[in-house]
Amino acid sequence: MVKAQQSIIDSGLLSNDDQRTAEAWLAVFKAGLEKHIAERDKIVEELATRFP
Repeated sequence: MVKAQQSIIDSGLLSNDDQRTAEAWLAVFKAGLEKHIAERDKIVEELATRFP
């Protein structure tokens, strides 16, 4: 979703209002991705301690 949204923004085809909306959605997608990565890393660390 992040890459797709970034492509939309980078296209330069959006009006100013649509550009702001697209950038806001990109921020939401990036925040979700950061949370997902942090949770994934936490799980990996926990598994590494349980199954060395």
